[in-house]
Amino acid sequence: MKLNIIKRVKKKEETVNKVSKAPSIDTSTLLNIENLKNLLGSSEDIKYRDILINNNTAMPVSFIYIDGLINQSDVSNYIIKPLIQDKKIGEVQNLDEVIKLIQDGVLYYIDQIMTNNLQKVVDAITAGSSVLLFSQQNTAFIFGAFGFEKRSIIEPSVENVTKGPKDSFVENYRTNTATIRRKIKTKDFVIENIILGKQSHTSTGIVYIKSITNENLLQQVRDRLGLINTDKAFTTSIIEDALADDLVCNFPQVLSTERPDKFCADILEGRVGIIVDGIPFGFIVPGTLVQFMQSTEDYSHKTMVTSLVRIIRVVSVIISLVLPAFYICIATFNPEMIPTQLAVFLAKSREGVTFPIAIETIGMLFAFEILFEAGLRVPKTIGQAVSIVGTLVVGQAAVEAKLVSPAIVVIVAMTAISSFTIPNQDFTNVIRIWRFVFALISTILGLLGLVLAIIIFMFKLCKLESFGVAYMSPFVSNDGNDIIYDTILKIPPKFNKTRPTSLNTKNVKRQGD
Repeated sequence: MKLNIIKRVKKKEETVNKVSKAPSIDTSTLLNIENLKNLLGSSEDIKYRDILINNNTAMPVSFIYIDGLINQSDVSNYIIKPLIQDKKIGEVQNLDEVIKLIQDGVLYYIDQIMTNNLQKVVDAITAGSSVLLFSQQNTAFIFGAFGFEKRSIIEPSVENVTKGPKDSFVENYRTNTATIRRKIKTKDFVIENIILGKQSHTSTGIVYIKSITNENLLQQVRDRLGLINTDKAFTTSIIEDALADDLVCNFPQVLSTERPDKFCADILEGRVGIIVDGIPFGFIVPGTLVQFMQSTEDYSHKTMVTSLVRIIRVVSVIISLVLPAFYICIATFNPEMIPTQLAVFLAKSREGVTFPIAIETIGMLFAFEILFEAGLRVPKTIGQAVSIVGTLVVGQAAVEAKLVSPAIVVIVAMTAISSFTIPNQDFTNVIRIWRFVFALISTILGLLGLVLAIIIFMFKLCKLESFGVAYMSPFVSNDGNDIIYDTILKIPPKFNKTRPTSLNTKNVKRQGD
């Protein structure tokens, strides 16, 4: 008898020990108003409103939102008003019944999500959603009743258009995705949403056509964006650096555009697009040289016109890049290459000029860069005035003061005008850097230096890759199969039946089945 009693006592002690060792519930993770206020802090724009269902103190709910980020009219008419006036809610006896009615659609708002995750609720509120919180049931409903001020869709300000769509990307993420969706209506169109930035929590969309885009390319984009580990992700450089193959190289490897039609055209070719909340540009990868030299406007004009414009563009790039350095070479090291009459004219124009030709040229190039930056930074109302003063008044005064010769003013003017024909500003900036490199090397080594600089320039272009696609594609890859289609010359669309082979798309044909 005693032995049985001892066994029962021991068994009871073991049971008590097991109960005491059972894991306790972490109350800090429970979804209630106290924990929510602790996480959100005391910011004055976060509003809390308590509502009594049926005026019953035993059935309290809380409504939480950030002032300025919600549509107050929608919230009042479609969420708050039914909670107070709906007949079905007026008949309920407890909050569980209210939750069931909301699940069944008693509130007149389509964008709602039910959750019991505290962190998800916090993220939703900071993103601009409204939350109806049932603290007693550890349950919340998230409503996407966004209503903050945003810029309307306007005509592109950087990529000018004369014959084509007039819409552009804006800073609002959902507006941009809707704009793209209006242009690409296929069921294979996909937008994958990810969150970037440890503090900014920026919504970012990976855009592609699942029946066209190469899966390996798509996975590389996901992996590189996933490596972004920074507080903020709402600047273009963070996205471009994450997607670039070579950070040391100054050539742009990610194409950015403010035009949805250009963005969609590249997506349909098999490339991958990235849309970032707060950035009025779309990003396209992989980027190649041909893309940076083409404009969407090219596809709005006849074949012969577009081909002529592209040839002029290529010639302009060469002039902008080489002309100042070539002038330094022949005027300083090889004057015998200049025709006699022109050499005499240049010699007379330089009478009284103090500085050597090389310093004169590089100095004028530097002055042009200063004027260019000044025109970009000053208010638009006086931007043209700055350009006119810089080119006419300062230029003429410099010639009359014998600081520079008239010939170098013409050389720099031709260089500047030629650079303006490049349709992509990122590539224009690269040409600006290499222009100085060419001029400095030519100052030291003459024509030999210019030839070496051109070789280095071409070597870097040919060596560079973006997501496994050659930067000079199709000129240095794929056996030249795509050279005749849509590069320097434009052929009629009916002959351009396949997508670029360098992208290894799932569906090669762009016309037909």
